[in-house]
Amino acid sequence: MAALLCRTWLLWGLIVPVQIAGDSMAETLIGPHHQVTCAACNHIFQIGHLRRRDDNAVICPRCHESRKPAHVDPLKPGQGVLIDRTAFQFRQPRRWELVVFRCPQRGNELCVKRVVGLPDESVQIREGNIYTDGQVCRKSLRQQRALRQMVDLVDDEHEHSRWAGETPTTAWRQRGAHFVVPSHDADGQPTPIDWLVYRHGDGRPITDDSAYNQNVTQRLNDVADIMLDGRFQIDSQPTSADGELILSMTDFRDQFEVQITPATGATVLKRNGQSVWQGSFDIGVWKRPVRLELSLFDRQVLLACDGRVCFAYPYEISDGPRRPTSSPMAIGVRGLPLKVEGLTVWRDLYYGPLAGGSGRHGLAQPCLLGTDEFFVLGDNSPISLDSRVWPQPGLAAKFLVGKPLGLD
Repeated sequence: MAALLCRTWLLWGLIVPVQIAGDSMAETLIGPHHQVTCAACNHIFQIGHLRRRDDNAVICPRCHESRKPAHVDPLKPGQGVLIDRTAFQFRQPRRWELVVFRCPQRGNELCVKRVVGLPDESVQIREGNIYTDGQVCRKSLRQQRALRQMVDLVDDEHEHSRWAGETPTTAWRQRGAHFVVPSHDADGQPTPIDWLVYRHGDGRPITDDSAYNQNVTQRLNDVADIMLDGRFQIDSQPTSADGELILSMTDFRDQFEVQITPATGATVLKRNGQSVWQGSFDIGVWKRPVRLELSLFDRQVLLACDGRVCFAYPYEISDGPRRPTSSPMAIGVRGLPLKVEGLTVWRDLYYGPLAGGSGRHGLAQPCLLGTDEFFVLGDNSPISLDSRVWPQPGLAAKFLVGKPLGLD
């Protein structure tokens, strides 16, 4: 026993430094990679080392210019992380938590994946989401932030026109990295609802494509689990008592609107025009820029103000067909002088089969786990070798080593 303790805690140590060698957890954890500068828009992003083409042609995630040669930096090593070997000594891993374990097929190697299924659960992947025992698994705001993938960003370096007024007569104007709209028209009359609409590239819906996976042949999936993130500020001019800010989103089946009246703090969530939740904001927050995050992850409408969850409304999928759209979100204003900056569009991780369609566990049929087994997946779903394809899908608890420090 003394020899075992020395080997476990002294020889190897409580905190173990390792370097990421693969791409299965990108972009949470990145293996050997190249930094790329788009030749069309100068956007900088990363691609996996094994995904690079000899002619340096890439598809930019920002401008979607296809196959233009780009500047590619020399190979960079994988990300270094520290493993906390004490993390699971007195508790089991939680759902959505990263775990380090000895690979079941190669015991001399360490792997990193994310836990999505817990012991004795039945796990299935549907439309990119995780279901256990027939119920969708929903994430907290913190978990959403840890797993979300950036789709679009408006900042000083990347000004573009994916956000634009709905009509030619719109009062919305882009000023560098932010958008502004007055509360009254040129004649001093209150404006009707004026919409600033997000339109994804080339008229296509948001998909689970990843710039990191250049040259990976895969079937792209339309993603309805999206998030709007931005800072909203009401001008110092007097505002109408009934002036409204409206955030609109669709999951391709239902239309959700959050209607906020800043003068009173009243907040209403509507689903297909019907009120399903009512509450209020602290009116004082509107005296300064307010960060709002609205998401439709995991069949749940979640609104957060400055990092504090205002409401989380879970719902069931509506009957009827999906209607993917390239304009899944919009910002509406009536009678408010508003400034919006830092607009960012995110999407949730989309789980499905590997590129090429392989995968046998938890896809067509639920996968039942044993009393000490976990279902684990890589964040880079199209190329990750994980519980979907292992001969035995469940990861036995005896293989667990710890978790990466400082990562959710």
